[in-house]
Amino acid sequence: MLDHVDFYSAAWDIIIPLGGLLLVGIIFSQQRYGGRVILPKKFRELEMYAKVPAIST
Repeated sequence: MLDHVDFYSAAWDIIIPLGGLLLVGIIFSQQRYGGRVILPKKFRELEMYAKVPAIST
């Protein structure tokens, strides 16, 4: 009766592989350039931790 109606439209046949390619590109760039490559430049700067003097008793 409803065999001509698909659950997914033809647009999903394009969107799902493109989304997969986007994720592959993100993972590749993170592996090649470091984990912070996706973030804006102001978030990419490394934060240095301040040393706290240890009290030895």
